[in-house]
Amino acid sequence: MQLIKNITTYNHAEGLLDKFLADKVKRYGQMRNFDFGNIEKNFVSGLSPAINKRIISEHQIASRLLQNYEYTDVEKFIEQLCWRTYWKGYLEHYSQIWDSYIKDLEALERDADLAAAINAKTGIKCFDHWVEELIETGHLHNHSRMWFASIWVFTLELPWQLGASFFMENLLDADCASNTLSWRWVSGLHTKGKNYLASPSNIKKFTGQRFEPTGQLATKAKPITTDDYTGSYIHSEKINKVKDIQCYMIHENDLSYEQIPNCEFLLIQKYNFGMIERSAIVKKFIDDALKNLQIEIKKRSPAKIVFFTFDERKKLKAFIEKNRISKIYSSYPTVGPIEKELEDLFTVLTVKHEYLLSSWDQLFWPHTSKGYFKLRTKIPAILNTLFTRKELDA
Repeated sequence: MQLIKNITTYNHAEGLLDKFLADKVKRYGQMRNFDFGNIEKNFVSGLSPAINKRIISEHQIASRLLQNYEYTDVEKFIEQLCWRTYWKGYLEHYSQIWDSYIKDLEALERDADLAAAINAKTGIKCFDHWVEELIETGHLHNHSRMWFASIWVFTLELPWQLGASFFMENLLDADCASNTLSWRWVSGLHTKGKNYLASPSNIKKFTGQRFEPTGQLATKAKPITTDDYTGSYIHSEKINKVKDIQCYMIHENDLSYEQIPNCEFLLIQKYNFGMIERSAIVKKFIDDALKNLQIEIKKRSPAKIVFFTFDERKKLKAFIEKNRISKIYSSYPTVGPIEKELEDLFTVLTVKHEYLLSSWDQLFWPHTSKGYFKLRTKIPAILNTLFTRKELDA
């Protein structure tokens, strides 16, 4: 088992991207589904945790790809990059899914079968190995995540919500949208009637013969029911940039330096949000990323910087009132606990606030209310709109 390399700064992530472009991107389409048990051997970028926190953005990665390759040469990798965008956008259309998931988690019982699963005591060698790998490294190959979720739901017959929660706690790159909706997809709830059933032969092939759980896995998927959700999209009026910003707030869901505007005051989250259940590895990753961004900002920004935690509301309110701050801008945090906490915080602060939405999300999210493959057909046109020829030639 191998830890993901340090990717808590843009420079770290850019270096990993350079290595991936030089060594692996051309074979990504052919080899991406193989999990050889080592991130160095696997044909993946390893950038997912950094993308999740936007230490490096989808926009930046796609731009680098298209500066160096024709779209058709890197199409599979760009499509995979857009899966995360799709999941995030879909949850923005159907935010009730997240609310229902949280309610389900509160109601579900934790029993001995769950304890066996999360402690790698199921007797299914591949599954128990993935549990240990996840806890030890904070990482699982995407294909292994699919097998894991399928075994959890259909073989172990555990609630998908508890599996999603286990991933949220331990994955370095877990976010509310891609994690929750991926588990629903495996379970047959995203596209009703279409689930994902892991097979021993598929596992054997794509793990390089490392595992073959013959006779141990469910051969039929029991149907799971879900509520119907009505979609609505509320971000059409969100803007990307504003002139003359007095105060800007940085939170852990967007650590992109390129998004930070010139302003008089910068409010920067100091530590990971402690109310979210996360492993020590995940907490350290977020804390290191926040610390590195804080160091970089101190070097480059003339703004007055104030570090905050979500439980220091009185202190923050006093600062805002003292400096007569009338409005706070921030990157839109997306559906989930950070968004909820920010909304509560702004209410306590009695200050106006406005979320800014990246140009990438502005262009992609309106097309994410249906299946991914409807979005996939629009990717080239969206990228053509997003990137000017001048940018690609830079």
